[in-house]
Amino acid sequence: MSNSFIKASEIEKQGLEILLPYVKSKSLNGQFVTTEKGRLSLEIQAKYGDAFMNARNGEIVSLEFKVEAEDKHGNLFLETWSNLDYKRRKRGWMHYLDADYVWYYFIETDDLYIINFPKPWEWAFVKEEIYQFRQAQQNKYKQKNKTCARLVPIKHLLSSGLIVSHRHPKGEMSNAGIFNLTPSPKAA
Repeated sequence: MSNSFIKASEIEKQGLEILLPYVKSKSLNGQFVTTEKGRLSLEIQAKYGDAFMNARNGEIVSLEFKVEAEDKHGNLFLETWSNLDYKRRKRGWMHYLDADYVWYYFIETDDLYIINFPKPWEWAFVKEEIYQFRQAQQNKYKQKNKTCARLVPIKHLLSSGLIVSHRHPKGEMSNAGIFNLTPSPKAA
């Protein structure tokens, strides 16, 4: 396992420590399940995302989580290629994901952008709007794959109605008493 994979996994884990209790607080009777383990987990996760929750209206919805440490440039990294290397080419999650929602979370600012996923897929590939935005290769972590995405400004996604909600889960849950954000004696 590369240091890059370990670092990215640590950031995802930090984000999920916030997001999973938030999912529980927003779901019907706290009911949700993650797709990280089990015989079918890879197949389910690739197609439908990281978790299923019972919405308060009783519907089951699938959630894909994207976690970044910080928002440096005001864009979302909408992955169009998991690997753009010709011999190992694989389309990115924007092409194959069939989740109901993508939850895109920035840890540093506690910004959670909720995207009703079928709508952005149509915007990207049927209307071909995604191609107006620059394609960039992931360069935050050293890896074998040549992962590429379109860098789409958050402001554009909000004004286009593609982001259906902008939340602050840590703040909301702290106010509800779900998180104790008081520093531990060691941190003081």
